[in-house]
Amino acid sequence: MESVKLETLNLVLNGKQIIKDLNLTISSGDSFSILGESGSGKTSILKMITGEFTPTSGNIFFGLQRMNELPMEKRDSVLVSPEDSLFPHMTVYENLTFAPRMRGMKKAKIHEKAIQLLDFVGMQGFEARYPSSLSSGQKQRIAIARGLMVEPNVLLLDEAFSNLDRHKKKEMHDLVHTLRKHLCFTLIVVTHDLEEAIRLGDNIGILNDGQLLKGESIEDLIRNSKDAQKFLKVYASEQEMKIQDVFDILKQV
Repeated sequence: MESVKLETLNLVLNGKQIIKDLNLTISSGDSFSILGESGSGKTSILKMITGEFTPTSGNIFFGLQRMNELPMEKRDSVLVSPEDSLFPHMTVYENLTFAPRMRGMKKAKIHEKAIQLLDFVGMQGFEARYPSSLSSGQKQRIAIARGLMVEPNVLLLDEAFSNLDRHKKKEMHDLVHTLRKHLCFTLIVVTHDLEEAIRLGDNIGILNDGQLLKGESIEDLIRNSKDAQKFLKVYASEQEMKIQDVFDILKQV
């Protein structure tokens, strides 16, 4: 696993500044959640990390290695999103083993890894099933397992569980914690769900007008940032919650 450092990142697309002077350091093996509204630029941050987008300025480091010029396939990161569809014509096992085969991983290691991950995500016995026979929650379990087959140092979750109900989301949050414990990767989550951000992140930041608001801890951020407080009041209103409900979530999670 690697630390991730984003250094004064700026992103301009079609003449519009999406990300402004973003600085963030995530220690090796830690997790960080980025909370923000839809269209706020959260996904753009992840796409810069994977190499799909090139920063207008600034630097991206995994450990001590600068990643800016490395192509996507050479970056040790995997992005999982709700649109991360499984190949419908392939079985679960074939979906899991496709990417590592393309990367030249040895057949014995591929098989061992696939069996291990199916066990971790609670999908043993589903190897011969096709995606059409799986529930949405089962598909997301396989999508995460597929991403981890290539042994990434950095796992990126882009609203990965937004299509699931609250109970299934909680199951997936618990699963991600278990996978982090056993497989040791650095995790970055973007979401518009406050409860999810707190459950999955060792710390959280709020993306507001292209700028990342962050503190030493979640509590520090809420206590000392007026912009964060303002964001949460708007968030509570949009979610038809009272601001006290938001603080109750902070206490309970």
